[in-house]
Amino acid sequence: MSRTLRSCQRIENERNANPMGSGTDEIQAKKRVLDKRYFSTKALMSSTHTFEDNSWEAVFRCSPAALSFNALDGRFIAANPSFLKMIGYSLEELLSLYAFEVTPIDDRPDCQCHVEMLLHGEKEHFEIEKGMIRADGSVMTVRLTVSLVRDTSGRPLHLMALTEDITEKRKAEDALRANEERLRAIINYTSVGVNLISLDGRFIDANPAFCEMLGYDRDECQKLNLRDIIHPDYLEISTISIRDLIAGIVPFFELTKKIIKKDGSWIWIVSTVSMTKDNEGRPENLVAVVQDITKRVETEEGLDRSQEQLKAGKEKLRIAEERMRLATEAANMGVWDYNPALDTIEQSSHANEIMGFAPDKILCMKDIFNSIHPEDRARVRAVFDRHFDPANESGADGTYEFITRIYKPSGEMVWLQILGQVFFEGEGKERKAVRVIGAILDVTEQSVIAEELKAARDTAEIANATKSAFLANMSHEIRTPLSSILGFSSLLLEHSGNENERRLYLDTVIRNGRVLMHLIDDILDLSKVEAGRLELEKVPVQLAELTEEVMNIFRHKAKEKNLKLHLRHEGDVPSVIMSDPTRLRQILINLIGNAVKFTLEGSVELEVSLVEGKSDKEGPEIYLAVTDTGIGMTEEQKSRLFQPFTQADNSTTRKFGGTGLGLHLAKRLAKAMQGDLKLIDSRHGKGSCFLFHFALETADATQLITLDTMPHQDLNLSGRVILVAEDSPDNQFLVVNLLEAQGATVYAAGNGREALDLVAKHPIDIILMDIQMPIMDGYEATRILRREGNSIPIVALTAHAMIDERLRSQEAGCNLHLTKPLNPIELFQVIQDLEVKVHH
Repeated sequence: MSRTLRSCQRIENERNANPMGSGTDEIQAKKRVLDKRYFSTKALMSSTHTFEDNSWEAVFRCSPAALSFNALDGRFIAANPSFLKMIGYSLEELLSLYAFEVTPIDDRPDCQCHVEMLLHGEKEHFEIEKGMIRADGSVMTVRLTVSLVRDTSGRPLHLMALTEDITEKRKAEDALRANEERLRAIINYTSVGVNLISLDGRFIDANPAFCEMLGYDRDECQKLNLRDIIHPDYLEISTISIRDLIAGIVPFFELTKKIIKKDGSWIWIVSTVSMTKDNEGRPENLVAVVQDITKRVETEEGLDRSQEQLKAGKEKLRIAEERMRLATEAANMGVWDYNPALDTIEQSSHANEIMGFAPDKILCMKDIFNSIHPEDRARVRAVFDRHFDPANESGADGTYEFITRIYKPSGEMVWLQILGQVFFEGEGKERKAVRVIGAILDVTEQSVIAEELKAARDTAEIANATKSAFLANMSHEIRTPLSSILGFSSLLLEHSGNENERRLYLDTVIRNGRVLMHLIDDILDLSKVEAGRLELEKVPVQLAELTEEVMNIFRHKAKEKNLKLHLRHEGDVPSVIMSDPTRLRQILINLIGNAVKFTLEGSVELEVSLVEGKSDKEGPEIYLAVTDTGIGMTEEQKSRLFQPFTQADNSTTRKFGGTGLGLHLAKRLAKAMQGDLKLIDSRHGKGSCFLFHFALETADATQLITLDTMPHQDLNLSGRVILVAEDSPDNQFLVVNLLEAQGATVYAAGNGREALDLVAKHPIDIILMDIQMPIMDGYEATRILRREGNSIPIVALTAHAMIDERLRSQEAGCNLHLTKPLNPIELFQVIQDLEVKVHH
């Protein structure tokens, strides 16, 4: 016998259990309930008798669907095991209940309305979603399908219900809805543009940042097509990139291009585009994250830029979190959700990766602040305090954005851009922050580039200011001797006075010419040092004589200022050493000249000593110390001491003059001589002490004697035929007259072509060949002579003093090289030396 039939039989037995009655109210009440249930069950059994013959009971009992029957008054009269398991009651317990007893109060009116419509014949069945109270008191959400069962005459018998538990489904939908809201909030409040585009290029949706970027509202954006906004130059590459994305050739692509705004202006953007697919894996839509980089392109055009990581999240294209992860990771962005009540921060795995944490780590606010760079913590704390304060209108329900430095657990420092949105609940004093959501973006590369750019800009500005000051000072230093040269030259032209005055004028012109030449030599020497082309010679040098000679240069100036000059040799200093006397003299002249210039009273001393090496590997060194009782320097002035184009300060330049090249050049020369120049001590108002030292290399005194006693040849040039190739009439006139004054026969040419013609016509002993000439320069003329087999000695004349010019002249075929302005004695000696070599 089936469970349903047994239940019906049980009711009938209860009805007949006490045929005489007990006489009590309780028994009578129970009897009335049993009688009512008995007749209803009999009716059910009668109506289902035909189904029972067709195995209805087996279907009812074994069906996985939750089935139940209710009388027309809502009382349960039958239910299968699936329904009983769902609701948690036994059959006996259920049959004592009405439908409204397992229905939450809020759902009862709706259920009653549908049942009445069913009973009145307005519908054959109905389906609703409602709550259902289980035996344990919990409420589940069900989908209820109810039909009216009639007898053969059409009279309503009872209600049959199919119940489906959709509680978990509703929870999943609620969770999905929350995720969608969170993604929407992130996209809406991010500072970069995010938009959804159909595969044919139509805009489906766009976030506020993108609309603001183009100047459209959301409805206007949805009417646009990609072709409407992309610059013609970028349409083809955009089309190809989208085609490759749809074809699955690339997972996403990034393009830098120009788009047009509503007002007709063009802006530069970087867009990162990815694609969503439907449940069957077919392409669905395109999602683009767009950043306006117009200012960066305008300000940093021409620089080798790195691809800037995009700063925003992706538009929602799917209803699952996978879409959000793909969108944010495509922009190298991590998202986070902070619960102030629990002090927990849930971050995406990519956000944890950016900050160096484990992918599934749950953080608290303390973890974040501990990772922030100490110098940034107060500023970041102020941002949080301001936006978490409900009373602050600018912070309440507002977004915030800032950039800070953090340290990863590994110790690596990175720059992060952090965006957030604070949500509040409650009113008045009860108002408080309940949730904060946001995103982070690693902007280390951009920040480093910006800092390097700023540092480079600052350095360039300082260098430009320094060089400007130097040029202004150099102009003064050049114009001063030049004014004397031009002025006294004019006086010579107009002068009709005695010979002594003319001699004075000439001496002044020559002296200022040498000053100007010395200044130019300093600049050229600095250029040689900077280019690594400084030539040093090593010849025997009498150190005592050289130092005495330098001191004698300044004795007259020292006497004018009432200063005492002292030269002391300490220890066993060799009388002859191997060195470059020119550079040695140049450094000492600078040091002693500065000491005399900056000393107003007292003395200047040069001390020469020999200092043994500190170890076996270090040999003895020559120490040359220059000490004065001058104005000295402050600490700040000392920090700029050996920098090029600078002096202690501008007031020093105005008061004492100078180019600011001397000490810098002297130090570079000392380094080139395998030594050094340093400031030993300087006190403001007390004086200074400089030390120049270099490695000792001894020389044989006999070499010095040999050099000093070498006989000089007669400077008479009688009988020599010399060709002067010089395009400058003044220089040509000067050289011709110098040579003719010594008895030479001289031919003059204004360019290389004329020089070749004269060589072809006359027997020439020596050629003085200017390098830079019109029509044909000296290099070309020399090469032609050498190709023709002509071996006439050729001396190159040039204003260039760099070593590569000497090499070029040698490669062209010149025998020697002379630098302008020419020294007559040096010129005559070179001519004689060439003749000696030719004769040998």
